[in-house]
Amino acid sequence: MIISEIRYNQVIQKLRFDAEYFLPEYICCEEKLSKLTSFTLLGNLLSKVIRDPMGYGFDYRKTGIPYYRGEDLFNPFLGSDKTVLISQEDHDKLSKTKLLKGDIIMSVRGEIGKVGLYWGEDNQGNISPNVIILRPKCRKLSAFLSVYLITKYTRNQIKRVSAGSVQPTITVPFIKSIKAFSSSSLFQQKIESLVKESYNKRKKADEKYKEAERLLNEILGIEKLE
Repeated sequence: MIISEIRYNQVIQKLRFDAEYFLPEYICCEEKLSKLTSFTLLGNLLSKVIRDPMGYGFDYRKTGIPYYRGEDLFNPFLGSDKTVLISQEDHDKLSKTKLLKGDIIMSVRGEIGKVGLYWGEDNQGNISPNVIILRPKCRKLSAFLSVYLITKYTRNQIKRVSAGSVQPTITVPFIKSIKAFSSSSLFQQKIESLVKESYNKRKKADEKYKEAERLLNEILGIEKLE
Protein backbone atom coordinates (compact mmCIF):
# COMPACT_ATOMS: atom_id res chain seq x y z
CA MET A 1 0.00 0.00 0.00
CA ILE A 2 1.32 3.48 -0.94
CA ILE A 3 0.88 6.01 1.83
CA SER A 4 1.71 9.70 2.09
CA GLU A 5 1.48 11.42 5.45
CA ILE A 6 0.32 15.01 5.01
CA ARG A 7 -0.36 17.66 7.62
CA TYR A 8 -3.77 19.28 7.69
CA ASN A 9 -2.34 22.77 7.10
CA GLN A 10 -0.65 21.49 3.90
CA VAL A 11 -4.01 20.31 2.59
CA ILE A 12 -5.62 23.66 3.39
CA GLN A 13 -2.73 25.54 1.80
CA LYS A 14 -3.02 23.59 -1.46
CA LEU A 15 -6.85 23.46 -1.35
CA ARG A 16 -6.66 19.89 -2.64
CA PHE A 17 -8.41 17.07 -0.81
CA ASP A 18 -7.90 14.23 -3.32
CA ALA A 19 -5.42 11.55 -2.30
CA GLU A 20 -3.82 11.37 -5.79
CA TYR A 21 -2.47 14.91 -5.39
CA PHE A 22 -0.27 13.78 -2.50
CA LEU A 23 1.27 10.68 -4.06
CA PRO A 24 4.88 10.12 -2.89
CA GLU A 25 6.42 10.60 -6.36
CA TYR A 26 4.80 14.03 -6.68
CA ILE A 27 5.95 15.12 -3.25
CA CYS A 28 9.48 13.81 -3.92
CA CYS A 29 9.77 15.83 -7.14
CA GLU A 30 8.44 18.94 -5.42
CA GLU A 31 10.98 18.60 -2.62
CA LYS A 32 13.89 18.08 -5.04
CA LEU A 33 12.96 21.14 -7.07
CA SER A 34 12.48 23.29 -3.97
CA LYS A 35 16.02 22.42 -2.83
CA LEU A 36 17.57 23.64 -6.09
CA THR A 37 19.23 27.04 -5.94
CA SER A 38 19.05 27.35 -9.73
CA PHE A 39 15.40 27.11 -10.69
CA THR A 40 12.88 29.56 -12.02
CA LEU A 41 9.26 29.55 -13.15
CA LEU A 42 8.56 28.59 -16.74
CA GLY A 43 6.67 31.85 -17.26
CA ASN A 44 9.89 33.79 -16.68
CA LEU A 45 11.47 32.05 -19.70
CA LEU A 46 8.56 32.61 -22.10
CA SER A 47 7.61 35.71 -24.03
CA LYS A 48 4.13 34.37 -24.86
CA VAL A 49 1.74 31.51 -24.19
CA ILE A 50 -0.77 31.37 -27.05
CA ARG A 51 -4.00 29.49 -27.65
CA ASP A 52 -7.07 30.07 -29.84
CA PRO A 53 -10.11 28.13 -28.54
CA MET A 54 -12.05 29.02 -31.72
CA GLY A 55 -9.74 27.25 -34.19
CA TYR A 56 -12.21 24.49 -35.13
CA GLY A 57 -14.20 23.54 -38.20
CA PHE A 58 -11.63 23.77 -41.00
CA ASP A 59 -11.61 21.44 -44.01
CA TYR A 60 -8.41 19.49 -44.48
CA ARG A 61 -6.62 19.75 -47.83
CA LYS A 62 -4.16 17.65 -49.83
CA THR A 63 -1.83 20.65 -49.98
CA GLY A 64 -1.54 23.61 -47.68
CA ILE A 65 -0.31 24.62 -44.23
CA PRO A 66 0.43 21.99 -41.53
CA TYR A 67 -2.20 22.10 -38.76
CA TYR A 68 -0.77 20.43 -35.67
CA ARG A 69 -2.92 18.54 -33.18
CA GLY A 70 -2.21 16.52 -30.03
CA GLU A 71 -1.52 13.39 -32.08
CA ASP A 72 1.29 15.21 -33.92
CA LEU A 73 3.40 15.69 -30.77
CA PHE A 74 6.13 13.10 -30.24
CA ASN A 75 8.16 14.36 -27.26
CA PRO A 76 9.89 16.50 -28.48
CA PHE A 77 9.47 15.93 -32.23
CA LEU A 78 6.61 17.37 -34.23
CA GLY A 79 4.57 16.10 -37.16
CA SER A 80 4.26 12.91 -39.19
CA ASP A 81 2.69 11.60 -42.40
CA LYS A 82 -0.67 11.89 -40.63
CA THR A 83 -0.34 15.62 -39.97
CA VAL A 84 -3.30 17.35 -41.66
CA LEU A 85 -3.18 20.48 -43.85
CA ILE A 86 -5.43 23.52 -44.03
CA SER A 87 -5.77 26.18 -46.72
CA GLN A 88 -3.76 29.40 -46.73
CA GLU A 89 -7.04 31.30 -46.26
CA ASP A 90 -7.92 29.34 -43.09
CA HIS A 91 -4.34 29.71 -41.88
CA ASP A 92 -4.62 33.48 -42.23
CA LYS A 93 -7.85 33.45 -40.20
CA LEU A 94 -5.85 31.88 -37.36
CA SER A 95 -3.28 34.69 -37.36
CA LYS A 96 -2.90 34.53 -33.57
CA THR A 97 -1.58 30.97 -33.64
CA LYS A 98 0.78 31.11 -36.62
CA LEU A 99 3.97 29.32 -35.60
CA LEU A 100 7.45 30.80 -35.44
CA LYS A 101 10.66 28.80 -35.59
CA GLY A 102 11.57 27.66 -32.07
CA ASP A 103 7.99 27.54 -30.76
CA ILE A 104 7.16 24.68 -28.40
CA ILE A 105 3.71 23.11 -28.76
CA MET A 106 2.08 21.37 -25.78
CA SER A 107 -1.17 19.41 -25.57
CA VAL A 108 -3.59 20.78 -22.97
CA ARG A 109 -6.41 18.27 -23.46
CA GLY A 110 -6.60 14.52 -23.90
CA GLU A 111 -3.11 13.18 -23.22
CA ILE A 112 -1.96 16.44 -21.70
CA GLY A 113 1.64 17.56 -21.48
CA LYS A 114 2.87 16.05 -24.77
CA VAL A 115 5.43 18.29 -26.47
CA GLY A 116 6.54 19.06 -30.02
CA LEU A 117 9.30 21.46 -31.10
CA TYR A 118 8.63 23.48 -34.26
CA TRP A 119 11.73 24.03 -36.39
CA GLY A 120 9.94 24.97 -39.60
CA GLU A 121 9.74 28.33 -41.31
CA ASP A 122 8.02 31.26 -39.63
CA ASN A 123 4.26 31.54 -40.27
CA GLN A 124 4.16 28.18 -42.10
CA GLY A 125 2.34 26.15 -39.44
CA ASN A 126 -0.70 26.44 -37.17
CA ILE A 127 -2.33 24.65 -34.24
CA SER A 128 -5.65 23.21 -33.11
CA PRO A 129 -7.40 24.46 -29.93
CA ASN A 130 -6.30 21.33 -28.03
CA VAL A 131 -2.67 22.41 -28.05
CA ILE A 132 -0.92 25.57 -26.92
CA ILE A 133 2.13 27.52 -28.08
CA LEU A 134 4.95 28.18 -25.62
CA ARG A 135 7.20 30.84 -27.16
CA PRO A 136 10.58 31.18 -25.40
CA LYS A 137 12.08 34.64 -24.95
CA CYS A 138 15.19 33.32 -26.68
CA ARG A 139 15.16 30.69 -29.45
CA LYS A 140 18.33 29.20 -28.01
CA LEU A 141 16.19 28.00 -25.10
CA SER A 142 13.74 26.09 -27.30
CA ALA A 143 15.51 22.71 -27.49
CA PHE A 144 16.50 22.74 -23.82
CA LEU A 145 12.98 23.61 -22.63
CA SER A 146 11.32 21.06 -24.93
CA VAL A 147 13.47 18.34 -23.35
CA TYR A 148 12.96 19.60 -19.79
CA LEU A 149 9.20 19.61 -20.33
CA ILE A 150 9.19 15.84 -20.96
CA THR A 151 11.28 14.92 -17.91
CA LYS A 152 9.63 13.36 -14.87
CA TYR A 153 10.04 16.62 -12.97
CA THR A 154 7.70 18.47 -15.32
CA ARG A 155 5.48 15.47 -16.11
CA ASN A 156 4.81 14.91 -12.41
CA GLN A 157 3.89 18.56 -11.92
CA ILE A 158 1.38 18.29 -14.76
CA LYS A 159 -0.04 14.91 -13.70
CA ARG A 160 -0.37 16.13 -10.12
CA VAL A 161 -2.52 19.12 -11.08
CA SER A 162 -4.70 17.16 -13.51
CA ALA A 163 -5.14 14.14 -11.19
CA GLY A 164 -8.73 13.52 -10.19
CA SER A 165 -10.20 15.65 -12.99
CA VAL A 166 -13.11 14.24 -15.00
CA GLN A 167 -11.85 16.01 -18.16
CA PRO A 168 -8.12 16.63 -17.58
CA THR A 169 -6.78 19.95 -18.83
CA ILE A 170 -4.18 22.52 -17.84
CA THR A 171 -4.42 26.31 -17.83
CA VAL A 172 -2.07 29.09 -18.91
CA PRO A 173 -1.51 30.30 -15.29
CA PHE A 174 -0.48 26.77 -14.29
CA ILE A 175 1.89 26.41 -17.26
CA LYS A 176 3.60 29.67 -16.28
CA SER A 177 3.94 28.40 -12.69
CA ILE A 178 5.80 25.19 -13.65
CA LYS A 179 9.14 25.03 -11.85
CA ALA A 180 11.95 24.89 -14.39
CA PHE A 181 15.62 24.05 -13.95
CA SER A 182 17.80 27.05 -14.71
CA SER A 183 20.98 25.73 -16.35
CA SER A 184 24.16 27.23 -17.75
CA SER A 185 24.26 28.32 -21.40
CA LEU A 186 26.91 25.65 -22.06
CA PHE A 187 24.58 22.90 -20.84
CA GLN A 188 21.72 24.33 -22.91
CA GLN A 189 23.93 24.29 -26.01
CA LYS A 190 24.82 20.64 -25.37
CA ILE A 191 21.15 19.70 -25.13
CA GLU A 192 20.37 21.66 -28.30
CA SER A 193 23.16 19.86 -30.16
CA LEU A 194 21.83 16.45 -29.10
CA VAL A 195 18.24 17.35 -30.03
CA LYS A 196 19.31 18.61 -33.47
CA GLU A 197 21.37 15.47 -34.06
CA SER A 198 18.44 13.29 -33.06
CA TYR A 199 16.04 15.34 -35.21
CA ASN A 200 18.27 15.03 -38.31
CA LYS A 201 18.72 11.28 -37.82
CA ARG A 202 14.98 10.80 -37.40
CA LYS A 203 14.33 12.82 -40.57
CA LYS A 204 16.88 10.76 -42.49
CA ALA A 205 15.37 7.51 -41.18
CA ASP A 206 11.91 8.61 -42.37
CA GLU A 207 13.31 9.40 -45.83
CA LYS A 208 15.02 5.99 -46.02
CA TYR A 209 11.80 4.25 -44.95
CA LYS A 210 9.81 6.01 -47.68
CA GLU A 211 12.49 5.13 -50.23
CA ALA A 212 12.40 1.47 -49.16
CA GLU A 213 8.60 1.47 -49.34
CA ARG A 214 8.68 2.95 -52.85
CA LEU A 215 11.22 0.36 -54.05
CA LEU A 216 9.22 -2.51 -52.57
CA ASN A 217 6.00 -1.31 -54.22
CA GLU A 218 7.84 -0.94 -57.52
CA ILE A 219 9.25 -4.48 -57.33
CA LEU A 220 5.82 -5.89 -56.46
CA GLY A 221 4.23 -3.85 -59.25
CA ILE A 222 1.73 -2.10 -56.97
CA GLU A 223 3.18 1.42 -56.98
CA LYS A 224 0.19 2.78 -58.98
CA LEU A 225 -2.51 1.25 -56.79
CA GLU A 226 -4.68 3.68 -54.80
